[in-house]
Amino acid sequence: MLSNLSVYEWSMVWLLVKEIAWPVLKALRLGWLVKYSRPSWNFDAKNKVHEDLGDIFCVVSPGGLSIFVGDPDVICEVTKKRTKFPRPVKSFVKVMGYFGPSILSSEHDEWRFHRRVTNKTFTEPNHKVVWFDSLYQASAMRDEWLSGLDNITSNKEGIIHKMGSDCMKLALHVVTLASFGVQIPWTAQKEAVPAGYEMSFREASEFFLEHIAIMAYCPKWLYKYGPKLAQTAGVAAKNMRRHMMELIQIEDEKLQNGEDGKNLLSAMLQSDDPEAQAKGGSAYDTASVSKTGVRKDFVMGNSAIFLLAGHETSARSLEYALFLFAMHPDVQEEIFEEIDEILEGVGNIYDLKYEEVFPKMVKTNGVLYEATRLFPVTPYIPKSTEDVVDSWFIYKDQRVDIPPESMVALNAIGVHYNERYWPEPYRFKPSRWYQTQKQEALGISPQDTLQLSGSNTDAARLYRRGTYLGFGEGPRNCPGKRFAQVEIMATFLALFREHRMELVLEPGETHRDAFDRAWTALQRSRMVITLNLFEEIKVKLVPRK
Repeated sequence: MLSNLSVYEWSMVWLLVKEIAWPVLKALRLGWLVKYSRPSWNFDAKNKVHEDLGDIFCVVSPGGLSIFVGDPDVICEVTKKRTKFPRPVKSFVKVMGYFGPSILSSEHDEWRFHRRVTNKTFTEPNHKVVWFDSLYQASAMRDEWLSGLDNITSNKEGIIHKMGSDCMKLALHVVTLASFGVQIPWTAQKEAVPAGYEMSFREASEFFLEHIAIMAYCPKWLYKYGPKLAQTAGVAAKNMRRHMMELIQIEDEKLQNGEDGKNLLSAMLQSDDPEAQAKGGSAYDTASVSKTGVRKDFVMGNSAIFLLAGHETSARSLEYALFLFAMHPDVQEEIFEEIDEILEGVGNIYDLKYEEVFPKMVKTNGVLYEATRLFPVTPYIPKSTEDVVDSWFIYKDQRVDIPPESMVALNAIGVHYNERYWPEPYRFKPSRWYQTQKQEALGISPQDTLQLSGSNTDAARLYRRGTYLGFGEGPRNCPGKRFAQVEIMATFLALFREHRMELVLEPGETHRDAFDRAWTALQRSRMVITLNLFEEIKVKLVPRK
């Protein structure tokens, strides 16, 4: 374990100025001061930083101590010790606390309560809603790509100019229906703003989610007195909250009339958990108790988290998966075989039954897993010791004590690119997941692959606990994992039943040239709230036959 003097990565001042300050410091040859806190440093470094400094290393700064962990066993130990290594909830409260307490902004007993109740919302009936709306939204997105109605150019060749924004749009529409029962057509016209509001629900949600970084890093007074963008973000958050409260009221009324909306709101309002029942007033709403007896601030806070997580993370994962898919024609052929087998004798994709089709999409799920290994939307998982005085883990048979008020970063990107666990770590190879996916379809956890793979030595050697963090690890792993998988599998089915995706070649280019250009663009991704792609990669849809 090594130490190095550096600017504290989680300092609020540094978070606000780092994009501007980094180029200046670099020009002044002072880049060493922010070697381990400059923008997106850990994504750029991959596992190289652990090769240089070890599987676990410390960064010391006047602002605090940061420990970066790239050892799978320690990662598992830290995630199991939830009370010793809690999430740094203060930062999450700053981002989403405006909407109410939630699973993301809580720890200890409060987190157990939120997890227990929210787990009940991700049900198979809700996943069916996700499946069919994803088929619809993806089909409409495909038709728009092919027709050239992309607001960029008349596009007879099916070139896709705005993959990222379209993936965000699809994910927002799907999560809005699944969470609130509000269906938004792909070609929805601008909505009228309801009386008493400044924005429609769709406008407020889109603006808020697109500019979530403002909520994360800016002081609240900027919403009123700051630049126009900050003021608009404040208006969007206020309107989004009011719309959500109105939707909660509507769903509450439906339940009283015997109607079950089969969405996440409905599921939370029907919670039979005694801790979800009202215990006094709410700081978030004067009418704090729904007619079903559930605290509205709890429903509001978790609904906002579903909207954020179901939108941002799913969309980014889908975007990276599609670009990698376009770059690898050989992988496409494997996936087409699977899709064709599923669609054999099927005239209308809406006749497909989710519960029968989803378990068969083994290879397609492998594409998603491999895309999130190479480009995890959260390159590290933040933990902390807060005021805990007895935080420790075992590393190489020795106890390592971590001081209070330290940050502990579980370096997903580091272990994902470690060739000890992932041979050819820079290679997009979905086939390494196929055995794992077959087991998961049978209800076997992929984390048990090491014990269950038998003669499949490749899978047994590759997948071990703590080496893949695409959906988190341990008790606090992603509760919406299945939601995201269902959405992305349905999208692939709709997009590629009759088409393939190709890189657009510039004049004189070969596929290899275009591949290298696309790979360079992917490697220049940068962190905002999640990992984002900022350079354009041109792809197009063409008929398969």
